[in-house]
Amino acid sequence: MASINKSLWLPSGSLGNMVFCSGPLRKAYVRLRPDKKKPRSVAQQLISSKLSMMEHFLFPFKALIKEVWKEPSKKRRVPYDCARSYFFHHSFDPRSPDAKILPETVQLSKGNLTAPENYYHILEGKNLIIRWQCDPSGEVVDYSSIYLAIYNEDTKSSMYQKSNALLINGELITEIPEGFLGSALHAYLIFLSPDGKSASATSYIKLT
Repeated sequence: MASINKSLWLPSGSLGNMVFCSGPLRKAYVRLRPDKKKPRSVAQQLISSKLSMMEHFLFPFKALIKEVWKEPSKKRRVPYDCARSYFFHHSFDPRSPDAKILPETVQLSKGNLTAPENYYHILEGKNLIIRWQCDPSGEVVDYSSIYLAIYNEDTKSSMYQKSNALLINGELITEIPEGFLGSALHAYLIFLSPDGKSASATSYIKLT
């Protein structure tokens, strides 16, 4: 940076790689124009792509995550931030050079409620039937609420709904929106205790 004699004529603005500056509180001076931002590295571009894909996937489920993420955070983070952290570290394919989501690893909930282990589903037209059976030696919970979340891999759209369900030897019957039919669909089931204080981990089902 260089000072300029007041008697000299001072151009206004920039000239080449120089910028002429003046003001009421200091002498006129000239400085070099800052260099243009360096292009982002491949690693930076990959992280940016992952963050964008993660947000696009999780944001439609933000209200759901707030209700069913029951595991307390050691860092006192809100449920959505906990889900984002888990997604970023566990739900991308580490073998892929590009940002590729592994739908079967996604967790929209955290909790200690026992969830069914075996699922069976039928998708005929719009009608979806999901049946499950708990391990009889496991924790017994008579009734619970269940959330069904669906991610459309082709259109990158999402939906979720809540219904009452029998946790043992139960089933869920619902209709799939027309905009989701004929696409690659990934389903996520989350069970809640009757008082809503406990939730299960997320169970994954590949529908189509």
